[in-house]
Amino acid sequence: DVTFWILRDPEQSGGRDRLAMQILFRFHKGHQIKRVPTTFLFVEEKLPIICPISHILAKALAEGAIAIGEPNDAASFFATRINRPGIKIRWKEESLHKPLFRKSAKTLQGYDKIDEPLTQSIFNDHSQRLGKEVGLEELLQNYCYRRGFAETVDRHYRQSVRDQTLRHQPRSDTYQMAYHNSRVNAVVQDAFLGRGTSSPYLAVMNHMSIRRNEKAPKIVPSEVMDMIGPSKLVRRLAAELGNIRDLLGVKYGKPTLAIGDDLLQLKQKENELRAAKQSQCRKVLQHMRAEFFQMSDDDQ
Repeated sequence: DVTFWILRDPEQSGGRDRLAMQILFRFHKGHQIKRVPTTFLFVEEKLPIICPISHILAKALAEGAIAIGEPNDAASFFATRINRPGIKIRWKEESLHKPLFRKSAKTLQGYDKIDEPLTQSIFNDHSQRLGKEVGLEELLQNYCYRRGFAETVDRHYRQSVRDQTLRHQPRSDTYQMAYHNSRVNAVVQDAFLGRGTSSPYLAVMNHMSIRRNEKAPKIVPSEVMDMIGPSKLVRRLAAELGNIRDLLGVKYGKPTLAIGDDLLQLKQKENELRAAKQSQCRKVLQHMRAEFFQMSDDDQ
């Protein structure tokens, strides 16, 4: 559940109000029957690209989800001066039970939103594409966000807050088991020699951007795939698909005219071949990127 707020300038210096939101998660991670409501607070950020509130507001305006009036732009929300500590923005009844991030379905007019939520696999796919675009050697995935969040909370708050925000059982060892990576977050050499424990090199070595290059390959050129040729799996599936098409051509005149189980068998084999080609392409891209970063280090 998302609750949207306009908060009066907390410093009471005559400045404009600030936007805030509360996001309620109802269950422990992985437990749909264990209700443990946890509410997270977000406050407006100055930089819009990292401001989650700005993104939620944009979606609400685009989908007409705000119940009060008919706002058609965000400007009015960033120029308020209310005379009370805060006011809550109400959502329309028909928007209350729709997932915030939903799938799109193809229609005759293009693409339209449906009421099914985006899945974790879709989120990971989008994150990996984002990692490619910014040139990260290690591609982003759902776990990267959770571990980064967990390490921040563990560094700045007590364990009870960490367990609450990560939605783990109190005093459990889930964090130590699942979120500690292989890197020790300490330069013991500095501490032993009396230089303290706050080393600037920790932030550099533990950040993903240490291995970042915007020139890293993002796609596999078709001429490269032609030069490599299909894998054994792709060749086998292509041969099987060819045989199925030949049989359906004899039976129906054209494979596309097949019906029932025959059509299902054709579509299934086509999907298997497509998936095998995509898998091979991903492996080639992974090899190209690893080779690129290695050569980049050597050249530098």
